Amino acid sequence: MSSNSQSVILSEQDYDRLTKFLRLQGFKSSALLAEKLATAELRPQKEIPDDLVTMNSVVEFVDVETGKKHQVSLEYPFSSGVTENRISILSPLGVEILGLRIGDSISWPTPTGRRKPYQVLRLIFQPEAAGKWDL
Repeated sequence: MSSNSQSVILSEQDYDRLTKFLRLQGFKSSALLAEKLATAELRPQKEIPDDLVTMNSVVEFVDVETGKKHQVSLEYPFSSGVTENRISILSPLGVEILGLRIGDSISWPTPTGRRKPYQVLRLIFQPEAAGKWDL
């Protein structure tokens, strides 16, 4: 099950920051991100479920076909880099990850264009669960 077909929960802080990113000159506007923000259910940071992927979360996925595990961090554009397993929120994959919950599945694009199924196993780090309100 992918969370993309329904409204997702976002923290008010993530929403505010991401809305500002979309307005900034120099960043390409992401229609996918704008759509997700427009339909999001907003909650204060202290009311965010601890199984929800938020900005700056470190997520462990499992490749459903092979069982291989992967970790990624969902980051703002200025701190992301694919070589460090950091995914930018302005990428299609970053938008897809935002708002997923433990147990949710996505179809992840590979370099060859094939899509592979991955499932969220756990959150290694989530700022809200850790009480890191300023990340």
